[in-house]
Amino acid sequence: MKRAKLSAGLIASALAVSAPVSAAQRTFVASSGNDANPCTLSMPCRSFNAAIALTTAGGEVVALDSAGYGPATITGSITIAAAPGAHAAISVFSGTGITVNAGNTDRVGLRNLYINGLGGATGIDGVMVGTLNIDHCVVAGFSATDIRFVADDGNLLISDSTVRGADGNCIWVDAATAPRVFIVNTNIQSATSSIGVSIGNGSLAMRASSVSACADGIYAFGSGFTPSFANIDLESSSVTGSAFYGIWAVSFCSVTIHDSVIAESGTDGVRAEAAYGNVEVHLHNCSISNNVTGVRVFTTNGMTAIVTVSNSLVAHNETGILTSTAMSSALLTGNTITGNSKGVDNQAGTISSAGDNVIASNSTSNVTGTLTTITKQ
Repeated sequence: MKRAKLSAGLIASALAVSAPVSAAQRTFVASSGNDANPCTLSMPCRSFNAAIALTTAGGEVVALDSAGYGPATITGSITIAAAPGAHAAISVFSGTGITVNAGNTDRVGLRNLYINGLGGATGIDGVMVGTLNIDHCVVAGFSATDIRFVADDGNLLISDSTVRGADGNCIWVDAATAPRVFIVNTNIQSATSSIGVSIGNGSLAMRASSVSACADGIYAFGSGFTPSFANIDLESSSVTGSAFYGIWAVSFCSVTIHDSVIAESGTDGVRAEAAYGNVEVHLHNCSISNNVTGVRVFTTNGMTAIVTVSNSLVAHNETGILTSTAMSSALLTGNTITGNSKGVDNQAGTISSAGDNVIASNSTSNVTGTLTTITKQ
């Protein structure tokens, strides 16, 4: 009888040890954790991937303290967040820091994380997801792209974050079914050999954010998808210190910029370049200053480029407004164009004025070429 009881006890203990750990709505990682643990608050895991595997759909992984928690792959709805005051980092020596390859209706959140490129190619790669929310994060120093988003019909939200120092693009967005990007209170900086934000087939709404010290600030281009169109809307933001172009609208795109600053570009503050698709750029209540050319409009291959500038200050550029090809046009109303070397330069195409612009005190010439007066309705 005693032997039978002992055998039963051993069997029960063995079953308890071998039983799988059940998934939880909230799991935890910590610097003192172990991936053999059940990822609970009292027995945390050590890596994000171990905790993700034990988290139910829609749940949350919490980093309790400052440490490096390793690259992660996300395949469903989940939030990865650090506790207040914790420096939860992912150091990426090769490949990708966080890969998001979930369902097209899944929601993924990344909050208060530091994702550092130390030889890695990509910081965050949004391959497929319904909504990816990046909040209070720093993504920096990757050889290809800090944040890449190619999720068909997906939503990318970046708020209160810093994206910087990519050798390629800080942010790259393009997909067959146009994704939507929303950037708020975010600093994008120091892509010194490439581009701050690139939008192919997709849309971007940027508010209260800055793009600074990049080779080119914001790039709107016609990608290889058919159809392809980039829609960009900037409000209360700045694009400064670009080595070449602040806003570069190349083809198949519409760009609207209002209440914003575009300054200190090494070539063009705004470059509307219809190379292989039509381009529209509209600027309202902006400051465009200290660029080589404030606004340049030109076309190739029979395309059309249209720019409107209204209620804006164009100052201290070598040339304020320039059109240079037959299919390029600019409409000016309510602007102050002053302190440039050349104020308005129509080399070809059409520059129209509603008759209410102040074009004065430009050192070489106020107007070169034809300025067509139109009547306000």
